[in-house]
Amino acid sequence: MAASTGRPRLKRKGDESIAREETDPGDKRGPAGSSGRPAIRLEGAQTISGTLAAIECSGGSGMVLVLKMEDKLLRFNVSDAAKLQFFTQYPQFRPDVKCGPINLAAFIYYKPTTSGKPHFAGEAVAVEFRK
Repeated sequence: MAASTGRPRLKRKGDESIAREETDPGDKRGPAGSSGRPAIRLEGAQTISGTLAAIECSGGSGMVLVLKMEDKLLRFNVSDAAKLQFFTQYPQFRPDVKCGPINLAAFIYYKPTTSGKPHFAGEAVAVEFRK
């Protein structure tokens, strides 16, 4: 197993830790993976959509994801950047994910915060870049 550099890594759909969302025949939103719906489902995680405005990195192993939704910004804590998973709805899309401005449409998969971190919407576990 390779040593972690603490930097986010892009992971493709097909990773064993994700499950494809089934399409409901009565659902008029389109197939899973279309721009309006997340293509994956992570157990225990909630999903929110917006523009991933930036990734703020500190000197430690953590980071903060900043998601822009209409007229507000939400911040998601990432305690261990090496565990944050990245997915994309475009098979050929290879985003340059690093600290700083991102400005790409995305779904954030997160677990609501239960700790004493009220300035965060939750703990981010994955990012899926949207079509």
